[in-house]
Amino acid sequence: MEDAVRKAKGASAEKRHHCDQCGKRFTTKLILSRHMRVHTGEKPFSCDQCGKSYKSEYNLTLHQRLHTGENLFCCFQCEKKFATKHQLINHVRIHTGEKPFACDQCGKSFNQKVTLKKHFAVHTKEQNHRCDQCGKTFGDSSTLLTHLLTHSARRFACDECEKSFSFKSSLRLHKRLHSGHNLCCCETCGKRFTTRDQLEKHKISHSTDRPHRCDQCGKSFKGKPMLTLHQRLHTREKLFWCGHCGRRFIARSYLTVHLRVHTEERPFTCDQCGVSFKDKGSLKQHSVIHTGKRDHSCGECGKHLDICQV
Repeated sequence: MEDAVRKAKGASAEKRHHCDQCGKRFTTKLILSRHMRVHTGEKPFSCDQCGKSYKSEYNLTLHQRLHTGENLFCCFQCEKKFATKHQLINHVRIHTGEKPFACDQCGKSFNQKVTLKKHFAVHTKEQNHRCDQCGKTFGDSSTLLTHLLTHSARRFACDECEKSFSFKSSLRLHKRLHSGHNLCCCETCGKRFTTRDQLEKHKISHSTDRPHRCDQCGKSFKGKPMLTLHQRLHTREKLFWCGHCGRRFIARSYLTVHLRVHTEERPFTCDQCGVSFKDKGSLKQHSVIHTGKRDHSCGECGKHLDICQV
């Protein structure tokens, strides 16, 4: 009787649904469709506060705690807050230097299990993440996702203007600028934003106050996000990892710009001559050739001047 029950359970848990990208198998079609987002990069669940997108509704719910302040876990060293206890434990290892995950091939240690897993591909040479566009295979999903950008870096194009986006959720937010629907407007300069979080960050540019001070070196900042980024220079915390070359960065935006070295994506195009650039700063410098104007920005108040006044 027990054997019959065991066999019945085994049959019900049979993994009949197969991923044609990496070979993994799943018990239901729903779980397979969720898994496919690892390969496609699709993030259908978008935060209406800041526009950040996630692969699952659960991860979006966790993220929204950062806005509401509900059930957050705080680091006693730097006061950074996290949505889950697991995220906090991983973060604390940056301060303690603990690296509990050791490679049994070479002895190298890591502070996160996921980093060890990525490293292990160096020894096993497993290339089970396949690109369905060109057939090229990769050792982990993050490297595959980076590679996919070379085929369709910005698949979702706006039919109102020339802008295009990597994710549908980003395009959806952008379209608010054209429709005027649910826009947040700055009462000082009239600039419009798709999310309230973007507006709040923008308002800081009008203020001359620098209330956020670094307790390590005394440097002050207008906004807390800039202070947090700055503090990572002291803690040497680099959370964002490049799947191509292994370089790490203190901010996701720095990683995004760096990835264009590998993908050769040049999203910033000069409307005068058509030359394209990897980052906005390079386009701005290039524009001087056409306009003859050099933009000098004041480090104290942010005011822009056509000539350098000292």
